Amino acid sequence: MKTIGWVTIKLVAEITALAFLCGCGYSEVSEPKTISRPHEQKDAEKAQKQEVDAAREAADAWLQLVDSGNSAESWDEAGDDFKSDMTQAQWPEGLRRIRQALGQPIGRTVKSHNSCTSPPDGNARKCIEIQYETSVTSIWKTAVEVVDVMKDKDGKWRVSDYFICPGDYHLDEQSFDAEALKVVEGTTGILLPAGSRGLNMSYKGYAIDPSLMAKVEIPGASQEILAKHIEQMQSFGDIECFESRNKLSWWNLSEATIHVKRSVATSDPPGRGCIFLCEENGRWILYVDWAQI
Repeated sequence: MKTIGWVTIKLVAEITALAFLCGCGYSEVSEPKTISRPHEQKDAEKAQKQEVDAAREAADAWLQLVDSGNSAESWDEAGDDFKSDMTQAQWPEGLRRIRQALGQPIGRTVKSHNSCTSPPDGNARKCIEIQYETSVTSIWKTAVEVVDVMKDKDGKWRVSDYFICPGDYHLDEQSFDAEALKVVEGTTGILLPAGSRGLNMSYKGYAIDPSLMAKVEIPGASQEILAKHIEQMQSFGDIECFESRNKLSWWNLSEATIHVKRSVATSDPPGRGCIFLCEENGRWILYVDWAQI
C-alpha cells in the first residue's frame, strides 16, 4: 500500500558555451524566465498549509475513534482505499490484535508529514502521509503510527491507509525485565530457561525488516537443555552470522567462548537470525541477532 528523470538539450546554451570557448563576439540570448511573485508564493504556501491542517484534522478524528475501540465507526469513516484492503468484518480483529501486541495509546505527537502517492487507479488525488510518535501501554513504550489521508472526490479528507509498529528502543540490565524476555521468546521462538536474566536488548521497529538484538544470561544448569533446543530449531544455512557488531558496545562475542552458533528461521512469526550460546567471564550468555520478515 505503501515511484521516480529527463534530459533537456538547450541549443542556445550549447551555442553560448561554444562562443565563449572560441572567443567569439556572440551575445547570449537568454531564455524567458519565470518570475516568482512573492504574493503568489505566499498564497501557495497558505493553501498547502490549509490542506495539511485539514488532513491532520481528519487523521486525528479518525485516530480518536480507533483509540476508543470503535471499529465500526472508524471503518465507516475511512476512505474507499482503506476499505478495499481491510473489510468491515476483518477490521475489528485487526484492531484487537494491534492493541494486544502494542497496548493502548496514551499520547501522540506529530513527527512529520509528507506527500504520498495516490493509488494507481487512474484517479489522481492529493495524499498526505502523517507520521506520529505514540506512547503506548506495553513493553514497547513507544510506537510509530503512519496515517495516509487522501482527498476524496467529494473534497473530504479520509484515511486511506494505516500502519503501526513498535518504535526503536534500547534496554539495559535495569530495564530488561520479564516482559522483555517474553518479547525475545515470542519473536524468535527460543524457549528461555527459568531464571534467565536480560542484560541488553536493541530493537529497531520502524524498518522494512524490524530487527532485534539481545544478550541474555542463562543459568549454568540449563545451558545443555537450551543447546539441544537451539539445535532442534529449523536451520537457515544461507544467513551469515557476524560475531562483531561495532555499533553495540555490549556485543562481546570476541571475548567469549562460543559453544553453539546456529542460523535459524521461524514461520510463525516469520523471521530468521543467528543464535550464539557462549561462556563469558564464567557465565553462560545467549546472544541473539534477529530480523522479522
